[in-house]
Amino acid sequence: MRSLLTAAAAVCAVTSAASASTWDFSLASTGEDVFWVSPTNVNPAAPAYDASYEITSVVATISVFGAPVDVEAIDQIPVELRTGSAVIGGPAPVVLFDQFIVAPEPPEAASIAADVLIELDAMGFARASAINLVFGTVTTEVPPFGTFTVPLEGVSFMGTITFTERATGPEDLNNDGVVDASDLAVVLAAWWPCPVAPPCPADFNNDGVVDASDLASLLAAWG
Repeated sequence: MRSLLTAAAAVCAVTSAASASTWDFSLASTGEDVFWVSPTNVNPAAPAYDASYEITSVVATISVFGAPVDVEAIDQIPVELRTGSAVIGGPAPVVLFDQFIVAPEPPEAASIAADVLIELDAMGFARASAINLVFGTVTTEVPPFGTFTVPLEGVSFMGTITFTERATGPEDLNNDGVVDASDLAVVLAAWWPCPVAPPCPADFNNDGVVDASDLASLLAAWG
């Protein structure tokens, strides 16, 4: 009987998820696809999530005179891609970030390129991955020897991911528990193309523009 109760408690620990979680993530690769899964989960049945991520460090590994050297390279990632946030309609699974990253940006020669994904899976666990990695060369100064251009041999990404359960859907733009005229005002104020840099919370279908389809979503959730 005790073993059955212990097993049941373990199941509940997974399925009775917390309403909000922030996790530190780390992805390290020498060229292979890499994946990370959060140790805990949030409620996968939430109507919406406040979601965000921040890349805090990017470390490139190179070889100088046969010895491995780690170089901080976060400045090679475009500023607008280092952080992001969105209100995402649930339930899970939902995607926070799904983009091809290349650094540095063209027309400079790429040091690294990868398809990066950040999501919440159907069980409410956060996942991050970097696949299809392509390594190029890195130019860096190694005192007192000077500047070297050498092949990139490895890279690691570190940062945080947050998913917070909302009681209402993404149409509740001020998160006051009701979709009403105040949310309509936000939609009308944001009407037409979204800014280049996110977030654009009134763009409910994430098509890059606030228009009649988003207004229809808001009216359908009214009340």
